Amino acid sequence: PRGRYTGSSGSAIDIFVVGGLAYVSYEAVSAGNFYGLQIIDVSEPYAPRLLGSYEGMAGEIYVRGHYAYTGRSGLQIVDVTNPARPTLVARYAMSGSDTNLAVAGDYAYVGANPGLTIFDISNPRAPVRMGSMNPPVWNDQLQAIAVDGTYAYVLYYNQQYLSSSLQILDVSQPLQPVQKSAYPVRGKAFDVRVVDTVAYLTTRFVGFHVIDVSQPEAPVRVAVYDQIAEGIAVINGYAYLATFLGLRVIDVRVPVSLALTGQYNTIGSLAGLQVIDNVAYALEAGTVEGSTPALHVIDVRDVSQPTGPMPLG
Repeated sequence: PRGRYTGSSGSAIDIFVVGGLAYVSYEAVSAGNFYGLQIIDVSEPYAPRLLGSYEGMAGEIYVRGHYAYTGRSGLQIVDVTNPARPTLVARYAMSGSDTNLAVAGDYAYVGANPGLTIFDISNPRAPVRMGSMNPPVWNDQLQAIAVDGTYAYVLYYNQQYLSSSLQILDVSQPLQPVQKSAYPVRGKAFDVRVVDTVAYLTTRFVGFHVIDVSQPEAPVRVAVYDQIAEGIAVINGYAYLATFLGLRVIDVRVPVSLALTGQYNTIGSLAGLQVIDNVAYALEAGTVEGSTPALHVIDVRDVSQPTGPMPLG
């Protein structure tokens, strides 16, 4: 890797990188099970360094402008103008401890039991609740949210029935989201990304799914690749998968002929992942024996070669 930043004991949750800064959410189990946000300078990939932290509730993260949007027991908005002193400026509490989050335009899409809620965040210091949508089944657990254009893609898992469902919602009217269709998946699905009317979905037991969503009323499975994964990033024809063994890179330029093109192994499983300018920022969860929460900065310029990503350090 170009660089590696090791955090405190506990487990890492999510990462968002922008403007040379990595925003990492974590759970510090050794300090009374509190959640927090760390801001790390990654402008020099060989030497990441901590700038500041926010010891409050944090989960999934999205950063835009001067604000970080986080989800944990609801929506929280943190002013990160000064990375050394991030400050909470707004919070909307919701039921459930795990909260999923997506931000698009002037809206935040927040998932917490029992379903999806849309917020107007045109004024980040005063978010306004808009419409909501309950899950298909009362005990479904919301796993992930992706937004593309006027559609939201909401991934649910039902532990009782050991099955998942990708719900496609029309959110052109934020006060009244409307379900257009559903794509069923066996087993537990984890994450979803949508690029150019193609949805990429990760699962624990039934592989990596590529789904044509050009017709939102009738999603069609294009291909399934035998690779279990949790997080995912898709850019320039490649899918970067956060797996239990590290980073896996799949060539998705020809969806009917998916191929593994590179890999980077870690001791523990990866919790989050983002790829910017040929650099992958991979967040090691630190949830298995022998591993600690860590941010891996990996050069992926040669990802198209069979040898995979080339470490620099």
